[in-house]
Amino acid sequence: MVAGESAVPGLECSGTVAATRTWSGLTTNLLIAAWSDTNNWVSHVRPGPGDDVLFPSTGQNRQNFNDLLTNLHSIIFADTGYVISGNTLTFTNGILATNTSGINVFSDEFSAPANFNLGANQSITNLYAGSTLALLTVDLEGKGLRARVAQRLERRDAAPA
Repeated sequence: MVAGESAVPGLECSGTVAATRTWSGLTTNLLIAAWSDTNNWVSHVRPGPGDDVLFPSTGQNRQNFNDLLTNLHSIIFADTGYVISGNTLTFTNGILATNTSGINVFSDEFSAPANFNLGANQSITNLYAGSTLALLTVDLEGKGLRARVAQRLERRDAAPA
């Protein structure tokens, strides 16, 4: 791959090449599907800071807990039903949702004041009218956000301090 190209169609690259890590959700832990558990990642390779994370149609344990990272390049949802909670994530290249129906959620259950921060000007894309991407708390951190949606993108601001 050439620097400046993304491994994921629809996402622009900021000049560095991010690895794409894919969620399998095959944990043996019945209590929590933690990002730190290598069983939850294809080939047992966890994402690192600046990587792209893909949540595929084949992923199990769709309610998962990010106890691993605070920085990612991007997240791609290829199917519905994912709920991400845990550490606040700072993105440098946005979110792409390609699922045709249903909802994916960034939960603010364990993160305060926000569960999603912008590390650069970027886009959030929800391609299909039958699907919803819910960003419960977002901190723009003075950055520009371009939302490209077919129908629904939900956002609830964090309460003022």
